[in-house]
Amino acid sequence: MNKLLQRLISDQKNIDPKYKPGPFWEKWSKLAVKELEENGLTEFRSSILSTNNSGTLYSDATAVDGRKLVDMTSIKNKLGLIILNHTPLKKLFEFQVNLTKGYLTRVIELEKNVIEFLKKDRLTELIENYKIDNSINFGCDRISVFRNNQYSTHYLNSLDILDFVEGKNSLKECKTFLEIGPGFGANIHLIEQNYSKIRKYIAIDIVPNVWVLTEYLRSLYGDAVKDYLQTSEMNEIKFKDDDSLEIFVIPTWQIEKISSHIDCFWNAHSFVEMPSDVVLNYANQMKKISKKNSTYVFISYDQQDLKATFDSDKIPSYFIDVKFQKLKHPWLHYVERQNYFYLGKLS
Repeated sequence: MNKLLQRLISDQKNIDPKYKPGPFWEKWSKLAVKELEENGLTEFRSSILSTNNSGTLYSDATAVDGRKLVDMTSIKNKLGLIILNHTPLKKLFEFQVNLTKGYLTRVIELEKNVIEFLKKDRLTELIENYKIDNSINFGCDRISVFRNNQYSTHYLNSLDILDFVEGKNSLKECKTFLEIGPGFGANIHLIEQNYSKIRKYIAIDIVPNVWVLTEYLRSLYGDAVKDYLQTSEMNEIKFKDDDSLEIFVIPTWQIEKISSHIDCFWNAHSFVEMPSDVVLNYANQMKKISKKNSTYVFISYDQQDLKATFDSDKIPSYFIDVKFQKLKHPWLHYVERQNYFYLGKLS
């Protein structure tokens, strides 16, 4: 196993529970570890060509083989999977998986022109006003085609969100940026390309997502990325007082080590997937490293399952010194879905 991933998995066992994956993510984190042990990052963004499901829920890949998503801590599930894989049922299931892949392949092909067809003006605006380079690596096949160029649909959705935030609460004067739950790093990649003043980044995520995030950003920025093997030897996580690019990628528990103050705090979609005491702890930790003019950008999806998540409207209540405004903006890729935005400044 990769040394960094092994160290992250080992050290997480001994940390405070509030820094471990909550109920929503616990199952998926264990499945992701298994997938990463077997496949590493091989085509982790591919829905069709790869058998790697490590990016389920936080990348732009779509899983089609349910056997890869079975909770193996359940004895009943283990027995069921053994029966499925060692009887004639296996051939039937594999036939269904291949059939599903065939349908998904058609859907992906049709998706390539959906945004141009439905929202051509918006797509034109984004492409003409922002850089979006190198967005379809690691096997990405959820692609949109525009003006003979291919773009990750996930990146376009993220860019649409970024542009909406820019119109309401500019990042142009920010120099330091902290994101909690960045997925595999698309948002940071877009911000680095388009906001020249932001040269100092901190990205925080749970294990093993944080390993994927580290290696994805390292593939783009090389030695500018500081990983957990480096930060675990530091007494504090602090930016240099210069204009060099620094990207600290750290697991959740190291937020307590941060001593540099942050201009912009960002979370997209994951606060509602955490227990409320975990969000409260993040609020307290962020308060310690905030500045007088710090910006808070929290985004959540609609159609929340309140059995697994909590109401996104509760998020501002955990940040008592921040004055928020709530805004709505439709998803770029989905006609009938909304993003909720909670944009805040210290009051």
